[in-house]
Amino acid sequence: QYIEWMPQILYNHHQTGPAGSVLAGPPYRDPFNYVYDPLLVTSLDGIGAAMNSRLNREGKPGYTQRSGSNYSTWWNGGLRTTAYFHNMIGILTEIIGSPTPSTIPLVPSRLIPNMATPYPVTPREWHFQQSIDYSVSLNYAVVTYAVNNKEEVLYGIYRMGRNSIENGSKDYWGLSPRHADSITRASVAGARGARGGEGEGRAQGAPVTGGSGFGNGGMATKFYDQVLKDPTLRDPRGYIIPADQKDFPTAVKFINALIKSGIAIHKASADFTVAGKKYPAGSYVVKTAQAFRPHVIDMFEPQDHPNDFQYPGGPPVRPYDAAGWTLAYSMGVKFDRVLEGFDGPFS
Repeated sequence: QYIEWMPQILYNHHQTGPAGSVLAGPPYRDPFNYVYDPLLVTSLDGIGAAMNSRLNREGKPGYTQRSGSNYSTWWNGGLRTTAYFHNMIGILTEIIGSPTPSTIPLVPSRLIPNMATPYPVTPREWHFQQSIDYSVSLNYAVVTYAVNNKEEVLYGIYRMGRNSIENGSKDYWGLSPRHADSITRASVAGARGARGGEGEGRAQGAPVTGGSGFGNGGMATKFYDQVLKDPTLRDPRGYIIPADQKDFPTAVKFINALIKSGIAIHKASADFTVAGKKYPAGSYVVKTAQAFRPHVIDMFEPQDHPNDFQYPGGPPVRPYDAAGWTLAYSMGVKFDRVLEGFDGPFS
């Protein structure tokens, strides 16, 4: 997979579903990982709607999505989630049922139709054959979606790959919670300066909140420029893994893991210099101008999971799985981030 096999859609059947439902499926709850192409996220919406709608047409209730389950699209490591970092539509359904008959329990909150569960299932006895029937319907829904949208699905994976190559070939600032927080802090600092007679006044410094919901509100765009046009905050054009680091064999293991996940790797055939620093022959180079750029970024950069709380000041919403996992860090690999375009004696 990711080298010889490039599926546009990957479907993982799993069990079991959340209590009071039959199954959980796409689209999933926030957060999704910010390195994804937005087309990937909306494609999950489209195929999820096709799956849910088919069950509804067949009179099969109990499909829950989004906030109806704890499954998100944040982490990198599952059968369907690693596909996201390779521009592929990964699907997971978690369905109830086993050879032993069971009962769908009564969960009153599940009986209220909403965007998470448009067609609730009522308490009833459940047999394994019903789970099989649901799974067959879902398979048909996915295949029918792929057939009816063949050109869009094929073009979609191409477009996402091309976007990745383009973003890795230019100055690019990825959006993330830390950047949004930096903009807010800059605005607050500007407001304080204005009150102290050192700023440019409320219109330029203070954050504007509230508004009627029809386009009012916001803050001065100069604070956006301070953060998301700051050249030091650009995404890297590439990474260099020096061959003279102490534990180079572990760095090679890391490189092999990238190769197995479809990442293009370069190796220096001679000594070279980038950004004033000299590197020995045998060093590895990983450029971000490639189709699987999201996976490259995810293996080198720290994850920036949002502050996700049940309510202001309340307990955090538990992540579905791991919230941080940067492989280069966990393996202790030494590397340099390069923010400018570069080249050298690379093969």
